Amino acid sequence: KFKITSNNEKITEKELDKFIKKNKLILPEEYRGFLLGYNGGIPYKNTFKDSEKLENTLSYFYSIQEIQNLIEDEYDLIPDNTIPIAYIDGNDWLFIATNKSNSGKVFLGNSNTCKNPDFEELLYLSNSFENFLKMLYKPRKTKAEKIEALISNNKIDELKQLIENGKLDKNYKNESNESLIMLSVKHNNELIRDYLLELNVNIEGCLSTALRMDFLDKYIEIIDF
Repeated sequence: KFKITSNNEKITEKELDKFIKKNKLILPEEYRGFLLGYNGGIPYKNTFKDSEKLENTLSYFYSIQEIQNLIEDEYDLIPDNTIPIAYIDGNDWLFIATNKSNSGKVFLGNSNTCKNPDFEELLYLSNSFENFLKMLYKPRKTKAEKIEALISNNKIDELKQLIENGKLDKNYKNESNESLIMLSVKHNNELIRDYLLELNVNIEGCLSTALRMDFLDKYIEIIDF
């Protein structure tokens, strides 16, 4: 089931029809229903792969008020016969075609693209808005993200279990060279910090990491223990 968080003001069919008429749009029924039901918002499943198999993150769908503002303020950046319907991380937009021959087709494009009537600047994603929604998924967290989440959320029992069962090295470091002890002080988690120090974890390299991450005071907390 599609989940979305929206704090946008609901719109009526009359308001939607006025928006469509003003901008001379042809919108598919599924996108009309989406606007009437949510008027934009932040989807729970927010990641999709484009035709080049690259992952993209959809930050939020625009409300019709936001779309109208973009049409008026950024008209020179919007390809003919399309409207931007969502913001994609990396300064990209999600476009939906609004002319008779392509109505409902969904494209990805950079918000700095030149105006182009033939969609040549856009990357085709889906033949319909409904099918595009089916492309969205929630990416799995990486090991590093899961471990940092345990520390930031003070899941000390789960962390202990991983270490004591040999599933996590007490001297583990993530790709940024942050050890468990540095993550604990980064997130101001004294309970986990003290637990790790009792395990006599290796603090070698903590100074360089602290300097690079600009929390030298956190490093002092470790050596003063």
